[in-house]
Amino acid sequence: YGHKYTFEGHSVSGLDSDDGDEGSEVPALDTLISAEGEISAFTPNSDASGGGGTLSTSLRRPTVLGRREALDWVEQNLVQTRGHELAGNFNPLLIGELFWEQSENWEDIAQKHAEDISKLCTNFVNGLLQELCPQDVYARLSSSDINDALKQKLKHSQAELKNIIADRKLYPMTYNHYYTMAIQKLRSQRIEKKLAECVAQVTYQTSYYTFANNEKIALNMDDHSCSDALDCLYAYYKVALKTFTDNVPMQVMERHLVNNLEEIFSPLTVSRWSNEEILRLASEPAGVMRQRQFLEGRKKMLENGSDVFNGVLRASG
Repeated sequence: YGHKYTFEGHSVSGLDSDDGDEGSEVPALDTLISAEGEISAFTPNSDASGGGGTLSTSLRRPTVLGRREALDWVEQNLVQTRGHELAGNFNPLLIGELFWEQSENWEDIAQKHAEDISKLCTNFVNGLLQELCPQDVYARLSSSDINDALKQKLKHSQAELKNIIADRKLYPMTYNHYYTMAIQKLRSQRIEKKLAECVAQVTYQTSYYTFANNEKIALNMDDHSCSDALDCLYAYYKVALKTFTDNVPMQVMERHLVNNLEEIFSPLTVSRWSNEEILRLASEPAGVMRQRQFLEGRKKMLENGSDVFNGVLRASG
């Protein structure tokens, strides 16, 4: 859930469609919603057991708007973006204003998710090195280029995420055919719902329908504009959400954090190190070196004493 508003009777995250998009609905997060209305994002657990998960960031629960409240929200933006368009139409820039407000949480969610994945990668690399390397070598590795490389990968991922967020802040644009299909379907569903209500009441209706398309003739042109704009927002939001949820994992996490993780410490990487860096990494600890020098000195003294003693024995014999 990254949207600011939830509209009654509509799924912001997905539309029941015939485009073969199965499983597009976001599962309910009732168990993660606190009494204060906060929603906690779910992230994988970093331990090796793979059990459970952690709640990393809290978001406010989306505000639920009824149909009339949603139209009032759209109308506020409609008035602010009104230009020279004819009555019953809306400024094309209106969809951008609505979309930016509706998706204002995306940046925080993506940023925290990237940080979580970076921590998982760091824990994995450090755990692997700790398992395979002697303790003294691991301590020197942790403070060397390994951590610097991991920080650099996070920095590159944040730069890539900033570019994706910048694209979101541009005025809406899509080449996905689903957008037009979704708009047509939403309008058709709205018309069918109104027609069903009329039939169910089986009484005289003050509103009337044309036989050409069964669409209710709206005398309030602002309501007509707001209704069309809301349909466009529904359709575009899902298209943009799919694109965003594809781009962030692939272009941010996979490209910059996960891919080439093995190259952080590989034979090719070590071959580019200087002799001083290799010596610092592979050399014995200072305490071991001092102990070795002390024992070598004692050994030399004993060998010299043995030679003197053997010389004295030969001379006396």
